[in-house]
Amino acid sequence: MFPNKKILFLLILVLLAACSPAPEATPTQLPTDVPTVAPTATPLPPPTETTIPTPEATATPEPLPVSEVCTPLRDHEIARLPEYVTNPYTETLTSNKEQGHHGVDFAYLYKDGDGPVIEGVDILSIMDGVVVSFTNNREPYGNMIMIETPYDLLPPEVIAFYEVQPSQSIYHLYAHLLDNPTLAMGQAVNCGDTLGQVGNTGNSGNPHLHLETRVGPGGQSFPQQLVFYDTTASPEQAAGYQRWRSSGEFVQYDPMLLFALVSPETEQ
Repeated sequence: MFPNKKILFLLILVLLAACSPAPEATPTQLPTDVPTVAPTATPLPPPTETTIPTPEATATPEPLPVSEVCTPLRDHEIARLPEYVTNPYTETLTSNKEQGHHGVDFAYLYKDGDGPVIEGVDILSIMDGVVVSFTNNREPYGNMIMIETPYDLLPPEVIAFYEVQPSQSIYHLYAHLLDNPTLAMGQAVNCGDTLGQVGNTGNSGNPHLHLETRVGPGGQSFPQQLVFYDTTASPEQAAGYQRWRSSGEFVQYDPMLLFALVSPETEQ
């Protein structure tokens, strides 16, 4: 039936090959000597803290230093000042404002005319303050310097005694100095600073310190020298003198009352 057995045998082999399953693929093996690298974790930034600003505490302003009260004469204790009063304060009792003695005079008392002389003794500022006037050897004060102590520097007992208002100051005038004042207008001085030396200039008669104390409006000054009883005085100089002495704008007080506040032994 089949003339050629070889051809038949080849057909059988072809049919068997077609019906046989395909060999399974062998999986590719990774080399075992390659190191395994762990993935690097990317660090997240730390959470940002929300800071609530704390309001700054309001600083309490420090109070201004309060002035002391010092003796007006170097090496002369406040408690012993009454011993050197040669002409006390006397109040003006008439309409003539120039009457009375508007301050107190300090000198040395001796009966026989032979004794120490106060001339040349250092004059000291009795309180902190600022220079608001001076005069160079003109009538009646001679060489003079004036210091203003503003309200903020006044001790409480001084404010209460003089009934000083916040808009007011206490002014101190030192007259008959030996030489022209060397301090400038507006210059600050401390209690106990030297203002000059005791002299005998102006309407004086003998070496002494004439000291006046007045309460008046704060922040005032007398840039023109206070001159009166002098035919060469300018209208501005005479007006300044009258404003200080007799206008009533600056109320006069006995300076010894101020010393009595800080040293009761000075009461006369």
